[in-house]
Amino acid sequence: MAVTPCLQRQNTEILNICDNLVKDLERLEYEDNKQESKRKIVTLINMLLGKLLVNLSMKDKVLYPEAVEATNNKSLSAKALELMYEMGRLKSNIMDYRENILMQDTKVETFVQETLNIINTLKKKIAKEENELYPLFSEYKESSKTKQSRKAALI
Repeated sequence: MAVTPCLQRQNTEILNICDNLVKDLERLEYEDNKQESKRKIVTLINMLLGKLLVNLSMKDKVLYPEAVEATNNKSLSAKALELMYEMGRLKSNIMDYRENILMQDTKVETFVQETLNIINTLKKKIAKEENELYPLFSEYKESSKTKQSRKAALI
């Protein structure tokens, strides 16, 4: 399977979990047993974090290095560098969130607000990848295949 479709599938799974979390967080305000509901949400967040860390690791090991090294495609290289930096910063923010919000006994209101902040930032970054980086990367890969086919035909 090509890298981009795999990452797109992972992004879709991550976004689906985010959408479910937003619904659960919105309902939390009206729950009688807020702490029990919060525990269930934390379980879902931990599942999200697991998927997200795998996704970020795959991007760091496969997508970003190849995209950054695309010296014949400056826009791809620049966009990859930009998103690699942004995703690294997001990962750091998520780890801070995990330590300071998720692992602590924070007020429900703080928990909801901080979780929504992380989700909104994550959704924006994924949209940026999907709409800006992946099309450039796919175009680059297709162009590379065409060049390799031409070389093979000449041999």
